Amino acid sequence: MFAKKQLVSSALSSEEIDHGIELAKSGDFARALEILWPAAEQGDPKAQNSLGVMYARGRGLPLDPLAAVSWYRKAAEQGDSVAQYNLAYSYAHGFGVTKSEDVALSWYLRSAEQGNHMAQCMLGLAFSTGVASAAKDMVRAVSWFRRAAEQDNADAQYWLGVLCQRGDGIAQDEAAALAWFRKSGDQGDVRALRCLGSAHEHGRGVEIDHAQAVHWYREAAERGCDVGQCWLADMYAQGKGVPRDLMQAAFWYRRSAEQGNAEAQYRLGVLYERGDGVAKDVAQAAAWYRRAADQGNTEADERLRALLDSDSPGTVH
Repeated sequence: MFAKKQLVSSALSSEEIDHGIELAKSGDFARALEILWPAAEQGDPKAQNSLGVMYARGRGLPLDPLAAVSWYRKAAEQGDSVAQYNLAYSYAHGFGVTKSEDVALSWYLRSAEQGNHMAQCMLGLAFSTGVASAAKDMVRAVSWFRRAAEQDNADAQYWLGVLCQRGDGIAQDEAAALAWFRKSGDQGDVRALRCLGSAHEHGRGVEIDHAQAVHWYREAAERGCDVGQCWLADMYAQGKGVPRDLMQAAFWYRRSAEQGNAEAQYRLGVLYERGDGVAKDVAQAAAWYRRAADQGNTEADERLRALLDSDSPGTVH
């Protein structure tokens, strides 16, 4: 076995182990394992966690969830906060172990208390919904989100913005929400980017500015956010912040609709029914209405029924 061949008697330095981890991240697994395997067998928690990651992803080592969890546990029990997070995640998803939300929470808590921002964010999510033994507690959710957000965790910044906007577990503060959305958006979180657009469109924490709304919606849309694409299409359809352009509206509705956004599917159907921004095509309209209606969009269902009941037999299939 590789492990037996590579054992060395002297302990590796922290710098050497960090180098091994960087080699693994860069994809140079053979050289990484020459460092990490003996270090892990000698008990180094960072090396043990790295072997766990390699087994979990099947990169450099065979995909083996059981082996991944075994190495995570060795490192976690020595207090490695990243391994504790990884072990918690494994329990939360039943990866290599029997799924247990309670065990997952206990490891997330141990990791979070050491300052791991990913674990802190997970606790925020757990307390915001109520998971297993963690009863819903929005004040505690805000506290954990804040601790993660202050470490620049984009996900936590987004959720803290949402809770500030709602006044849930914290005093409602639109300006604070906007500030957290901006921090998250600066890191590329598409949910935060579309929320920035919505804030500028509707004047939440900032003066109404449709041009700025278009800017933020576009930022989200170009990163593949289906909601941002739909809302950008709305701005083109209504001529808000940009000249009215139904061809552009159709373009962005289609991008969103193809990702399964029911509202965009409905609105694209309307454009096809009317021939706005696209060639009129009742069959295409019906197809998009049907896809939206199948997701529970009642307006699409009504338009589809109207088309089917129309006096144009044979045009809808």
